[in-house]
Amino acid sequence: MTHTQRARIALHGTATTCLAFVAVQYVLYGPWPIAVLFGLASLAPIDAAVRETERTERPAGTHTHAKPVRPGDRSKAPLPRRLHPADTASVDRTVTELNTACCERWWTALGTDHDPTCRNQQRRSAA
Repeated sequence: MTHTQRARIALHGTATTCLAFVAVQYVLYGPWPIAVLFGLASLAPIDAAVRETERTERPAGTHTHAKPVRPGDRSKAPLPRRLHPADTASVDRTVTELNTACCERWWTALGTDHDPTCRNQQRRSAA
């Protein structure tokens, strides 16, 4: 667990304590519906702290950082784990479309320029 994650968990604990304190104050001295709202709101930082601790306990092989992929090699791009079958089909369809499309420069230049080796580059004469 990193120092940043520990600081976030401490911040969530502080927020929970403050919200619970306000809820108790409203129970004692204020209207009860607001006390219930603050009591429920004090549970949200607990959930955030639990998620922050679960973030460090990922099983091996579920990392979110993908390896860099060369521009012309889109078909070997790593896919995130646990995709729904419909999402997998959508990703496959997108990769197919990108592989049959034009060069990388054409995509990054918003269709205004082609790579020198692109089959769709139009040769212009200097005349």
